[in-house]
Amino acid sequence: MANPEMSPRGEDIEESQEEKEFREVMNPEKMEISPEFFLNLLSSDKFLEALKISSQEELASGRETGFMLKVLKDKTPYIYGVVNGSEESIDVAGYGKSSTIKKIDGEERETERKAHLMSLHFHPKISGPIIPSLNDLDQLHNNFSPPIMSIGQTRENGQIDLLLVRNKKTEQSYNPEKAENFREELEKIRLELNSEDVVESQQKVQNLLDKNGFESFLISFLRREEKLELDKKSKEVILNIQEDASILKY
Repeated sequence: MANPEMSPRGEDIEESQEEKEFREVMNPEKMEISPEFFLNLLSSDKFLEALKISSQEELASGRETGFMLKVLKDKTPYIYGVVNGSEESIDVAGYGKSSTIKKIDGEERETERKAHLMSLHFHPKISGPIIPSLNDLDQLHNNFSPPIMSIGQTRENGQIDLLLVRNKKTEQSYNPEKAENFREELEKIRLELNSEDVVESQQKVQNLLDKNGFESFLISFLRREEKLELDKKSKEVILNIQEDASILKY
């Protein structure tokens, strides 16, 4: 989706009221997010249920599957439901060709004011490092996504890895006009991958994201029988995020 504030050549164009309101909802400025609060959201039964269903559906259908995590005014999580799209794309808000496969909150409290905090989707039939698509990054760059985009991957042992990505909005910020070079670098990492250097390849991806104006964190959920839980290292990663880090600025 194109950036409504800028033309492809970088010229200013007028933004409609509808687009302005959409940005304000997607990028709330007054919500205070602490590492502890973020950890509690990702450890909540509601989030873990939606994460488990998304992983199972992606594996069963081979389609991108996910959901939108919102926060109500009273700072409780709100997830309408889990949706799936096609093999290559998804609208986690449930529009377009995406369809709801499992309601979590459904219409309950639907009319309340909510901040769109994070979108989450699984890339199907992928192994190795988690690599955001150029479409993912375009949406983050143009603010047509919640502040955090999370890309998931289910490992053979049932572990779920999530790569949390946010636009740092710095002078180094991602330039869509240079997207082809970025794509080539990402594909080079993917092609160099072998089963023994997933960690090293993932770090290369994250370094490349950082170089192009994106902040990223990798966290993992372990499967304990039928339940998911954040592993100890991931909890430390979240709690050690500096409160002035862009991933916590809303």
